[in-house]
Amino acid sequence: MGWLTRRAGLSIDNLVSAEVVTADGRILRAAADENPDLFWAIRGGGGNFGVVTEFEFRLHQVGPVVQFGLLFWGLDQGTEVLRLAREVIDTLPRELNIVIAGLNAPPAPFVPEKHHLQPGYALVITGFGAPQTHHDVLARIRDTLPPLFEFVTPMPYVEVQRLLDESTAWGLYNYDKSCYLEALSDEAIAVVTEQLPQKNSPLSMLLFYRLDEAYCDTGDDDTAFGGDAPPLRHLRRRCLSHPRPAARRARLGPFPLAGPAPAFGRDRCLRERDERVRTGPTAGHLRPGQVRAVGRDQGKVRSGQHFSP
Repeated sequence: MGWLTRRAGLSIDNLVSAEVVTADGRILRAAADENPDLFWAIRGGGGNFGVVTEFEFRLHQVGPVVQFGLLFWGLDQGTEVLRLAREVIDTLPRELNIVIAGLNAPPAPFVPEKHHLQPGYALVITGFGAPQTHHDVLARIRDTLPPLFEFVTPMPYVEVQRLLDESTAWGLYNYDKSCYLEALSDEAIAVVTEQLPQKNSPLSMLLFYRLDEAYCDTGDDDTAFGGDAPPLRHLRRRCLSHPRPAARRARLGPFPLAGPAPAFGRDRCLRERDERVRTGPTAGHLRPGQVRAVGRDQGKVRSGQHFSP
């Protein structure tokens, strides 16, 4: 999931084929027309079906220059920002992407010095279509709720891809936690605005990704990632300069959640997915016995989250 999700879907939606080395030493090509069960499973089903040594992806023309906009508000305007974002994202065309962020203002030249490293909320809007469309959305936002500062400029897409590099720099201690959120309800907004001021690392951040448009073009049963998809994914990235035990872990509950995101909320996700394997079949979940043909040693390949053999 990222800047292009609304326009092009997920990376796994654009996977054409993969070369997979299974636990019993075979080299298989997984594609729609070859080993289709394995191809289905590796797109969201976990990491223990084998080791992928080659990916073939479908490409999309982007840029090279896109329209970028970051608008920033203080902590005291959190409720208004999140409610405005809730209204705006439902009207965005496919060629615009929005990320709702809780973060510290960077000590960058475009940020007034008095706001350097101050915590707050940002809307990051990236346009991949006509510049006027991007301009009109930004105008609507700033007219409704003027930001403390903004940074709006055409930007090479490769530079947009590097914007979060600082928070994942070598030597920092990071972890991500995430879940799916059915709606950015007033109750969820109240939890966010209560918890965000308590974060104590300027590199930690809270991100909400909108999941719609091209993300929803793939059928629920087309990949192992499928299933009923809620419209928002909440990602919390914790970033420390040194290890710290018993770190604060705020929770977005007890609001309606669709469950942990497959690549993140790991422990609970593994338990729930194992149960789905046992009790299938349902759309987008592994069915008992499916992909077992890739080898009896399949369950011995373990990397990150996986299905128990």
